[in-house]
Amino acid sequence: MKVKFFLAILVLTLVAVLDAQSATRCEQQFKTVAEESAPIFADVDFHQVKLDYTKALMRMGLEDTSYVTRWALTPAGRQSALGRFPAKGEFIVTGLPTVKFNTWMNQVGKDTVGLVLDDHPSNSPGTASLRIGKHYFSFRDIRDLNDGRFQPSRFESSALTELTLPITVAEQKAILDFIKTRQRHEVIAKHSRGAGVKQGEPIAPEFDSNKFTLAEESCAAACTSWFDRRWLEHYDAPAALLRLVERFDLKATFVAKQMVWGHVRLPGPIGITIFGLDQAPELMASFREKNEWHTIRGIPAYGYIPDPKSGLTGTVKSKRLTLSEWLEAN
Repeated sequence: MKVKFFLAILVLTLVAVLDAQSATRCEQQFKTVAEESAPIFADVDFHQVKLDYTKALMRMGLEDTSYVTRWALTPAGRQSALGRFPAKGEFIVTGLPTVKFNTWMNQVGKDTVGLVLDDHPSNSPGTASLRIGKHYFSFRDIRDLNDGRFQPSRFESSALTELTLPITVAEQKAILDFIKTRQRHEVIAKHSRGAGVKQGEPIAPEFDSNKFTLAEESCAAACTSWFDRRWLEHYDAPAALLRLVERFDLKATFVAKQMVWGHVRLPGPIGITIFGLDQAPELMASFREKNEWHTIRGIPAYGYIPDPKSGLTGTVKSKRLTLSEWLEAN
């Protein structure tokens, strides 16, 4: 009798285990693509960051020159243009007239970092620079000290375009410390790595607009070196920078436009900021309706900005929402 009772309990246990495994497989089978592919960023609520930023733009009176793009890849786009990115998302496009620059900087810009291009999209910008809060670094600023001192320039409004990342003043210190160490040529190679990088010697690349190594670098390569894992493996204090790399899924590049085009589809960036908008009067009049990003040669399909003026291409469907519309929906 005891043997039969034991066998009955054993059978019931096995059935329960198999049912649980079947339920798990079923749940996995019907889990949505978005749930499977959505990256996990535990330390920052990106949606809340965008909400706060949008409310700040409203308070500054920038609704007429800003909008939120809500985009999703078409079925064809999912096949050809997914890359490493989500299949849908939202980001903010801010057109900033010069008269609003100081207000923007003091209220929100100081807690952001910008990967900067040297003109508006219509003029096919090709030179990279870096904004860290209120500080500005050209390629030369990143490579060398200013008269032997760490003395970054103040960022001023002009015809510029940037990818805007939410990084607080406290976290910006890690980036500034890295640049200061670079300028002093105090990033010492921990091991030899390719031509021109020898163990025990400073890493100090020469300039070459088409190169992307620790021995030769372009402007964009210098501006993205603070999140280049090849640099950070030789840097003595990489932990804080690696956290930013992981948070935003940052990828260093030697192509200036790719700093913006190659990150804007990720959930972490606030979006794109266009400075000196008053230098483009046709956009000032009706920014949301007329803004366009133009064709970028040499950028893969999944690197394009998913914000076509028409709202629809073969790969992406998008809608430009006013700030008020987006806030009402959120």
